[in-house]
Amino acid sequence: MAAWVGSLPPPVILGLTLAACLALAALARLLGSSGWLWVTLAGGGFLVAYGRFGTRGVLLVGAALAGSGVGILFEGVAGWDGAYLLSVGGALAVADSLDPPPGHIVLVAGAVLGAIGLFLGLASEGVAKAVLLACVLAAAAAMYLALDGRRSR
Repeated sequence: MAAWVGSLPPPVILGLTLAACLALAALARLLGSSGWLWVTLAGGGFLVAYGRFGTRGVLLVGAALAGSGVGILFEGVAGWDGAYLLSVGGALAVADSLDPPPGHIVLVAGAVLGAIGLFLGLASEGVAKAVLLACVLAAAAAMYLALDGRRSR
């Protein structure tokens, strides 16, 4: 995908970027909140800079900002408790997979933030939904292990 986008002429990339920004601005207008949009766009700028220069620090800042924007959208606008920490943690985990540092400290930090966000979200939903989610996750893990066992034969 990145190679395809890189092969496009600059005016086309600029036009697609403008169209995406206008679509996000329209979504922010419909939702009545635009705080998430500016943080996400700033993160996108850092992620584009990472794609251009390949500096890990720029990737981490971009991932944290983009994850913050998504978290603000889901927690601040939609009211989903724990979504902010979960999205920032997920963004850092993805950043670790793109450019892993020694010891995977970014992955560990993302996992801790994501776990805290998941705990907060489940705690706000009550015991019944937490048990239901645990059952769904256990069933998904069992299916994965069963399929993995068949593939290894």
